[in-house]
Amino acid sequence: MYDDTGGPVGMAVIFLIGLFIACISAVLWPGIPLVILAEIFLEKITSRFPELMGNLLEDQEENQGERK
Repeated sequence: MYDDTGGPVGMAVIFLIGLFIACISAVLWPGIPLVILAEIFLEKITSRFPELMGNLLEDQEENQGERK
């Protein structure tokens, strides 16, 4: 059996926690696919135009190894 000793305060806490979780889920639901698509787009741009993104650390290390 479920004992509701919290009364209206307990129900309010449950409601607020549920509302908080729902708001976070509503923001993340469209946000995560957008972040993934942006990362894929950035990777394609970086591989096609490496000079556009500046000298990355990996590129500098590879160039220094070739010069020696």
